[in-house]
Amino acid sequence: MSIAKTVLHKFVGYLEAQASELIWKPRCSATIAWEQSQGISAKDKTSKYTGPRGDWSQGYGYITHDGFSATIVAQSQVLDRTATGGWCTEEFGLSSDADHVRVLRGLQQNEEKEALRQQHQARRLQQKKEKEALRQQHRLVVARLKEILSSLKETKPRYRPAFDTDASFPLQERHQVQPPPVPGPPTTQIGPLCLSPGEAASMRVVQDTHVDNSTPRVLYSDGSLLNSGTLEVSQAFGVVDLTQDNPLTVQGRTDGHASSAKAELMGLLAAVLSAPPEQDIVVKLDNQSVVERYSRLVKNRRDTLPRKRFRSTYAGIWAVLWQVVESRPGRVEVVWIKGHSNIHGNELADQAAKVAAQSGSVPWMADLTQQTDITTFAHCYGGIVEIDLRQLLKQQSTIRHHQAWTSQRRVKRAIPDIDDVEWNSTLAYVHDRHAVFTFYNNSKDSHQRTHHIKKLHGMLPTLNSMQVRKPNLYPTCVCRRCELEKEDNDHVWKCPSAAETTTEIWKEAMGKINEWGVQATNSYNAARKREYKRAVDRGRQVPRPVPIHWWPPSDADHVRGFSSIGGARAVHSGSPAPDRDEKPMWNVSDLLRGITPLSMLTEWSAVFRTPMSIAKTVLHKFVGYLEAQASELIWKPRCSATIAWEQTQGISAKDKTSKYTGPRGDWSQGYGYITHDGFSATIVAQSQVLDRTATGGWCTEEFGL
Repeated sequence: MSIAKTVLHKFVGYLEAQASELIWKPRCSATIAWEQSQGISAKDKTSKYTGPRGDWSQGYGYITHDGFSATIVAQSQVLDRTATGGWCTEEFGLSSDADHVRVLRGLQQNEEKEALRQQHQARRLQQKKEKEALRQQHRLVVARLKEILSSLKETKPRYRPAFDTDASFPLQERHQVQPPPVPGPPTTQIGPLCLSPGEAASMRVVQDTHVDNSTPRVLYSDGSLLNSGTLEVSQAFGVVDLTQDNPLTVQGRTDGHASSAKAELMGLLAAVLSAPPEQDIVVKLDNQSVVERYSRLVKNRRDTLPRKRFRSTYAGIWAVLWQVVESRPGRVEVVWIKGHSNIHGNELADQAAKVAAQSGSVPWMADLTQQTDITTFAHCYGGIVEIDLRQLLKQQSTIRHHQAWTSQRRVKRAIPDIDDVEWNSTLAYVHDRHAVFTFYNNSKDSHQRTHHIKKLHGMLPTLNSMQVRKPNLYPTCVCRRCELEKEDNDHVWKCPSAAETTTEIWKEAMGKINEWGVQATNSYNAARKREYKRAVDRGRQVPRPVPIHWWPPSDADHVRGFSSIGGARAVHSGSPAPDRDEKPMWNVSDLLRGITPLSMLTEWSAVFRTPMSIAKTVLHKFVGYLEAQASELIWKPRCSATIAWEQTQGISAKDKTSKYTGPRGDWSQGYGYITHDGFSATIVAQSQVLDRTATGGWCTEEFGL
């Protein structure tokens, strides 16, 4: 039918085109020639005609022939126009009396409809006028109420805090600022600082010194941060005054969001409060970021945007410092000096800060109610949020995602011990050594990253998982290479057909260790030389680094280094060999998937007799080589064999991606893994219940519970 339709379409189209060219156009030429001979112009044909009508019995454009079935409509004038309203329509071939009655009845109905339409239109116009009148009255009332309310307002404008709590923390719990809690032992308050009585006495000694503004008094301040990132973190500061006969020292600890900037900032606040209020002072410290923020958040605070003031780290303490500097009569200047440059005052302040950080004194706290610029602060877990609130929310989101990831069953199956993984090296394989924050991406990189992530989490599309997803397409999940065992994400790397390939890859990687070790050692020595030169340029006295040499380990050392990995001895020797541990945490298959164990890194560092950084570099390249070669020589041949088998079974790529609506497969195998004896994870299977009214259709049975 389609072929005949196409031929007929072209046949009729040809006839139509040729008729227009060879029949219609010659006719138009002849007609125009006759019209010109008759004096008929184009304007005459388009002008309005007001004379008597012609005979329309011929129809519109057609002359009636015998046998033509269409009704011929003609208009004729009726002599008695009063009876029919002027003109009537006569249909020849029908009864004229009945037609006249029907036409008159239709005209009467049209007149009634027109009358109703005019009534509705008049009613709508009336309603529109009434609504407009009500709107005008409403405007007058509102204007009068505004006049009354404006007359009742106070002449003095209400105080509005510079910090808009509703706009800044719409979804967070808000707390008014309260004085800091008293931490255990009794404290003394000097200005906005809460500190222990002994430290308050040392501060008052400096405050009671003689005021001499002939030259500004120079104070040195420094901070110290110890055990950063641990529960034993400690931050402290030290302030030294060398203008007296004996150096005067003020030192103390602080808590809160730990950073070197926090310690330096508290030291700066203590230095300003330690000097007599009338004394001009110059505070010298070696933290350039604190000096720059002092210029922006204290010295030029009125010119700084509120967004910059309120979202800065430690915004409350900066506001307190600004309040103190503004209220004291003496001038305050903050100057940066190079740290560890044999400046006597800076060295004494650094020693005092380190001593205070190692002490168990009461932490100093700043009373945030002593300032009026920021009136409300956000709290989290009982403490004031000292960093940008958006940054805190991002950190909380990251922690929640990490916690959700570590609690997944597939992660626990694929990565037995998350804490024993060197994640910097492991993630470097996932992202192909491209930093994530650079947003580097292309099609090839995206596919490789997807493969690495699936391989790391045990989510490769092995035959056992495909059988569960599409039981109608995969009647069996036996490995297509060895055809002995069922294929899961563990069998892919332990398949007997891949044993020889694994041994070859292992030996090639072991043969490159000395080369990698020499490169890592040279880079390590070069980095130490650069650090030494940088320290000397800063004026520090540091010992000259001693070059480290790479000593090639023996075969016995290699065996001792990877003995904690299950199956490593057998792969290394090429023959069955017992493992050192009865139940090793990691296996060779984990290394082939790109996981770098920390326990193996520790053993390799002892075997190589080198610093941890050198051993880490060598192990990173070793595992990376195993992972890359395993993907090329084990996974890709496995995929080729599986695809060839799928083609023999008639399984196409579209079949594998189409939606499956039949009964589910047996999920007791887990996701990508076949359960072995001793596997402690909960096995989830779905089974159909005959009486669906009792269970709602399907139920989940968790065996072993």
